[in-house]
Amino acid sequence: MWHREEMVHPLSCPVDEPNIDMPESVRSRYLEASRVVALSPTSAAALLRLALQLLLEEILGESSTGNIFKDINILKQRPLDSSLIKALDIIRISGNESVHPGTLNLAENKDDALYLFDLLNMICDQCFTQPRKMQEMYERLPESKRIIPIEAS
Repeated sequence: MWHREEMVHPLSCPVDEPNIDMPESVRSRYLEASRVVALSPTSAAALLRLALQLLLEEILGESSTGNIFKDINILKQRPLDSSLIKALDIIRISGNESVHPGTLNLAENKDDALYLFDLLNMICDQCFTQPRKMQEMYERLPESKRIIPIEAS
C-alpha cells in the first residue's frame, strides 16, 4: 500500500533475495536493510555498508584490517575485475554518506538505495558463487585429465 510516493505496507521493499552464498552475518544485515529501505533509504544504505564491512572480513579473512577503505585497497592489489572494486566503493561511499553529512541524498533518490542491494548480491556472486560453481564443475571432470589437482585449488 502506498501513500503518495511512499510505501506504507508492507514495511519491506521488493528487493532480490540475498545471494545463496552470502555469508550469514552479511545476510542478516541485508535482510534488515530490506525491511527498512521503504521507510528510510538512508538507514538501509548504512546497514548495507555494515554488511559490506562484514563481507570484506569474510573475503579477506585474517588479512582484513577492519577498516573498509583499507580492505578495499587490499583487494585492489588482487587480479579482480575493476567493476567489483567499483561496486565495493559505491556501497562504501553511499553508506558513509548516509551517516555523515555529504553530497548524496538517498532519501531523495530511493532507486540508488535499492541498487545497493543489487551490488551486494553481485559482489557475493563474483566472490563466492562463481568460484563455488567452477569448483563443482571441475570436480566432475575425470581426475586423470585435470591439470590442477583438487587439493591444490
